[in-house]
Amino acid sequence: MPPYLGNERRAVAEKQIEGLRDADFLQFVNAICTELVNEVNEEMVRCAAGLLLKNSLTAPDPATRAFREQKWRELDFTFKTSIKNALLSILATPAKQVALTVAQIITTIAIIELPNGEWPDLIDSLLNNIDVVAQNNSLKEATLNTIGYICESLEQEGLDSLDTTQASKILTAVCQGAHPSVQVIPVQLAALKALSNSIAFIRANFQVEGERNYVMQIVCEATQSKDADVKESAFECLVKIIQYYYDQMELYMTQALVPLTFRAMSSEVALKEDTRVVHQAIEFWSTICEIEFDIDAQNEDLASSGMLPSRHNFMFSANNITTLLPMLLWLLAQKDADDDEDEWNIPMAAGTCLTLLAATVKEKIVPGVLAFVKEHFASEDWRYQEAAMYAYGSILDGPDPSVLRPIVEDSIMHLITKLDTSTVIQVKDTTAWALGRITTSVPEATESNLTALLTVIVKGFNESQRVPSYCAWCVINLAEHFGNPDDATYPLSPLFGQLIQQLLAAADSPVTPERQKNYEAFRAAAYEAVATLVKSCAKDCIAVVRELASFVLQKLDQSIEQQASLVNYDDRAKHSEHQSNLCCVLTAILGRLGHDKEIDQALANNTMTVLLKLIHTALKNSTVLEDVFLAVSALTHALESSFIVYYGQFEEHLLRALSNHEEYQLCAIAVGLVGDICRALNAEISPGAGKIMEVLLQGLLSPVLPQHIKPKILSSFGDVANAIGDHFDLFFEKSMKLLEQASQTEWSPDNYQQNEYGNELREGVIDGYVGIVQGLRGKSPESFQKFSPYLEGIFTFLHKAATDPQHSREVVKGVVGLLGDMADIFPNGSLIVFYSAPWIDPFFAKVKEETSAEDITKDVLKWARSKVKKQRA
Repeated sequence: MPPYLGNERRAVAEKQIEGLRDADFLQFVNAICTELVNEVNEEMVRCAAGLLLKNSLTAPDPATRAFREQKWRELDFTFKTSIKNALLSILATPAKQVALTVAQIITTIAIIELPNGEWPDLIDSLLNNIDVVAQNNSLKEATLNTIGYICESLEQEGLDSLDTTQASKILTAVCQGAHPSVQVIPVQLAALKALSNSIAFIRANFQVEGERNYVMQIVCEATQSKDADVKESAFECLVKIIQYYYDQMELYMTQALVPLTFRAMSSEVALKEDTRVVHQAIEFWSTICEIEFDIDAQNEDLASSGMLPSRHNFMFSANNITTLLPMLLWLLAQKDADDDEDEWNIPMAAGTCLTLLAATVKEKIVPGVLAFVKEHFASEDWRYQEAAMYAYGSILDGPDPSVLRPIVEDSIMHLITKLDTSTVIQVKDTTAWALGRITTSVPEATESNLTALLTVIVKGFNESQRVPSYCAWCVINLAEHFGNPDDATYPLSPLFGQLIQQLLAAADSPVTPERQKNYEAFRAAAYEAVATLVKSCAKDCIAVVRELASFVLQKLDQSIEQQASLVNYDDRAKHSEHQSNLCCVLTAILGRLGHDKEIDQALANNTMTVLLKLIHTALKNSTVLEDVFLAVSALTHALESSFIVYYGQFEEHLLRALSNHEEYQLCAIAVGLVGDICRALNAEISPGAGKIMEVLLQGLLSPVLPQHIKPKILSSFGDVANAIGDHFDLFFEKSMKLLEQASQTEWSPDNYQQNEYGNELREGVIDGYVGIVQGLRGKSPESFQKFSPYLEGIFTFLHKAATDPQHSREVVKGVVGLLGDMADIFPNGSLIVFYSAPWIDPFFAKVKEETSAEDITKDVLKWARSKVKKQRA
């Protein structure tokens, strides 16, 4: 319904439509399609009907989408065929918006059906529109748009549902439409977009030189079109082609692509009139840099394993650096004083490309950039001053730190002075960013000028734009680099208290108009900087941390009192964000004081009192509860068994969070907290273990709780078992069956996401088994008998996990550890049948060969092998 009819009437209409859809889906689809086909209806009505149909077949949420797709599959075949034929016929309508809407519906149905071998004649039907009805340019345009949408969606879904013949036919059709001889711009434009979207599916064609040459000729000629949209789409095609077919591009780079892209990037006319082509030309070189960086990284990994390179690096970026680098540096300065700092513009694109170039060519970029910085550091044109600062910061990740360190040490005082004295906010902003890059990449180069740097950073907290956030970023980096809680003192100690004080003061200062836009980002960064300072500070800063604990608890208490007076939604959201920031600092304080056993009973009491108040008063849809639970986790670590004093008060909130499957992030944190509490309290958690296990089991079986949390629940079984020992007998059979079921889960080895989840699942299963096995330590021989039915399944699982070529390092370490635990805890010789399996020794040998000396897995392996040897004796 149109928005001008009012929200209430719209809501009523939407509810009626949902009722019709749910009551009889076939009749609903038929009625909607009837309105869509009827050319007497206004275009707006037909488009609205089309969107209703499309949205009834898909959804952003995976579960809802799967349900709607299944509803379509269950419809009568003949009925579905009639709907699809009707949709194809509507593509010929002169109403362009209707045709675009129908193209989206056809694409949505195609994504449902093509992967299952359904609608086999779709592509041929579409191509027939182009071949047979050549005079109908509207139909050709709509059909090319549809082909483009289908290819784009298949690529996004990771589906390869087009065979070689279909891909070749599509390529022929879109090349014909994109040919310069086509005088109809909308058709040529639609063809180029379809070509760009089909690039991923024409790999076989690109292996044939003649076909490849033809495609490249079409695209390169289109880059010279007088129409700006066609020109932009042609360059988009080039970006996609280099992304997929870098290995076949050597000849084309020299003959055409280098001069074409450089000409586009150096066009002052394009910069003034239409920057879209310049953007695409820069993106072309950014893509090349990313590809060549990845090739080098892969080849280095192979070389470290004694293997030959898998892919040739043509070094397009390095070989063209003498032209590319000056061009990027010039583009960095092409900006205006009123440019929006958040708007993606040419200088930003050039800066990103420059950063990628530095990461790829490494030291080769340094001389050219340093010459540019030296020339323009004090330029009268602020744009070139800022470009010099951006260029300086862009090369700090790539070249060897041993090359960068002396450069930074010689120049950092100049940057500190510029941040302090520059009157141009853009220059100030970029200088602060460059200092942030220094403290990230070569923080050791700041030590001799640390006091001067920190003094200027403190002043920067009260600047405008993004300067305060960049200054907070510098503090975070320096704290992480220099900090060590075990040190008596450290370089930040002299200014530690001042940094904390100034960060908190700036974060809570009144917001001036010039600081309004970036204030919330700075506030979050400031609190993160305080938390990082606290976590990593030396022992001589503990007194300040204790004072900070009292201050933060007081601020949290005050925030709870203020909450009732907040009515405005934005004010309540900002208030919740402020509470979350304070909780993050409190978590850091508890962790740091706990490290040195500096939490007394009074502080623990005050902390738990405030945290429980926050739980009771947390606003709905805020992240405060999540941050409170993280603070409780830190307190649990710090107090260990003494946390039992507070567990009774906290238990109901823990169980509620574990049962709250809709707010899955809080539920995940609560699952992790179960492990913390079990490790802290051990047997003292026994009286409450039954309630915990009950809600954990419910979570594991919940259809609502996201899949990625369930491995954490399996892991928590082990935490509970290890903590309560014999008391776990009540849950043993149920837990072991669920672990066994999870251990047998299968997935496609070719699917990255499934592999990632599969590894997480195996880690959870291993952790669960480890905890249960460790709970047997010191028990009578009878206690081991209950394991007998599960031993074969456990070792089958370990064998599969150990020999899976896609296993993660964490899975490998877990397998080694569980093998060691079982060999250690079970009576010697009782598992000799399983430990005599022929896969175990080769697995150990491979782990030893692939594990570096400093890797903790090396120590676990040595221990596990010794235990296995005793088990076999």
